[in-house]
Amino acid sequence: MIKHLLEYFLLKFFFIILNLLPINIASSIGGFLGKTIGPKLKANKTAKNNFNIAFPNKSNKEIEENILQMWENFGRTVAEYPFLHFFSRSNKRITIEGLENLTKKNSKNAIIFSGHFANWEVMATVIANISNLALIYRAPNNPLVDKMIRDYRNIISLDQIRKGPQGSREIIEFIKKGTNLGMLVDQKQNDGISIPFFGKNAMTSSAIAKLSLKYKLSLIPVSIERISGTNFHIKIHDELEINDQKDDVITIMNKVNNFLEKSIIKNPSQWLWMHKRWN
Repeated sequence: MIKHLLEYFLLKFFFIILNLLPINIASSIGGFLGKTIGPKLKANKTAKNNFNIAFPNKSNKEIEENILQMWENFGRTVAEYPFLHFFSRSNKRITIEGLENLTKKNSKNAIIFSGHFANWEVMATVIANISNLALIYRAPNNPLVDKMIRDYRNIISLDQIRKGPQGSREIIEFIKKGTNLGMLVDQKQNDGISIPFFGKNAMTSSAIAKLSLKYKLSLIPVSIERISGTNFHIKIHDELEINDQKDDVITIMNKVNNFLEKSIIKNPSQWLWMHKRWN
């Protein structure tokens, strides 16, 4: 499609230009473009509506400020794709809390999960550097953009699994190898189950709970916060308390959503509000 080609070449050209710049300047340019272009897009209305559902007591001014900061963070995140390899090695841009929670898990492997916080790609990069990880992700609609993003992840040797029938088979193979799975579980899934999210039911993928119960995988939540510019703090939380004899899929998904809610409340401007999370 012409649209896909145009999107690809514009993004490719953008990344080529950014590659010529220091990471801090490139990220700042992305942030400026994000907060300049984002509020003019149709998705801005969706973001405001979502924010109002989650925080009904916030004033219009507070909502506007948080959504504008979200666009800035999103712009920075996009602009940081060419620099993911910067975060695949130890550096002063990253601080990590709770590293021991990756080594004390009961099962051989686990599902390490989070949401679209700060720069979620940096989070996956860092986790993959300190623990074997296969990232399960929803591919962009544009296959050319998907390949470009996959190429950036390949540079940091991050195993990737596209959601879908083929991906389901790959997931089983990685589980058998003892590889940890990485999942972002905060987006709407129409064929999922209805689970409360900020007090309002939202269609939610239950794959993480089903995999955990079937293969006895522990669930380890991870969050990331953009402290300033290209500096991040990653927290690896205690694994969720799950009783595989008593807890069912709905119980587990309520615990997962509860973690997401707490993380969003802590840094509301660093979550991706633009997806249609609720019906």
